[in-house]
Amino acid sequence: MREDAPRYGYTATRLPLLGREQEQAYAQRVQAGDPQARTALILHNLGLVISIAKKYRRSGALHAELVAAGNLALIRAVEKFDPAFDRRFSTYATWWIRAAMEQILDQQVSVVVRPRQLVLQQRRCQRLEARRQQLLDVLPVPDSLQVSSQRGDYSGGLDTVAMMLDGGACHASPCRELARLRLQEKIEGWIRCLPASQSRVLVLCFGLDGEDKHSLPACAERLGLSRQQVIQLRNRALAALRSALGRHGLDRDTVLGDE
Repeated sequence: MREDAPRYGYTATRLPLLGREQEQAYAQRVQAGDPQARTALILHNLGLVISIAKKYRRSGALHAELVAAGNLALIRAVEKFDPAFDRRFSTYATWWIRAAMEQILDQQVSVVVRPRQLVLQQRRCQRLEARRQQLLDVLPVPDSLQVSSQRGDYSGGLDTVAMMLDGGACHASPCRELARLRLQEKIEGWIRCLPASQSRVLVLCFGLDGEDKHSLPACAERLGLSRQQVIQLRNRALAALRSALGRHGLDRDTVLGDE
């Protein structure tokens, strides 16, 4: 295994994530029983396993154990993925990989034994908080958000969004917590329904779908666009998300409700 580690790391860093169309094509071939497509889908997502494992470094778990668990989860995700669903494979696989790694972390808790339900709730809260921070970066507020189209800077107007998506997530009732998670999934679904160029810009600029967060120059270089083009695509995408929020009548009261 140690002899294979350098080769594994080389493969994981050299093969990029696939685009939506490529994922769908490979997934359809996997369903048809094509072993080469199965292998390709796994290899192209090894980097996703590495990326997610790095985020758990501070938890004290051995990196190799997390990667091993993530690899098995990735294989399972390839076997279970249905290309008929309107969802990116990388997003689907991320859920499997995180769940497997969190199970490793649960097994390595301190000698103070805690009820499993408490451990699961803590992990869920941490996951919700991480996703909330991503969505706060992506989701604008209709009236008070100020956008500088030249600089691409945002200022003000995030308090309402913070209240809508936060509201004490780690202390809320299970029903409230589930409602918030569903809202976040809905917003991520809207992002996936955007034109491919706009969706890709948001994914890179805000570090979604397992990607690292890119600066505007880095995003422009990776996409082969100018900085201004990236800003324009990002602003259009944010405007579309703002419209979707309004069309669905989602605001702080409807999300948080009254208890």
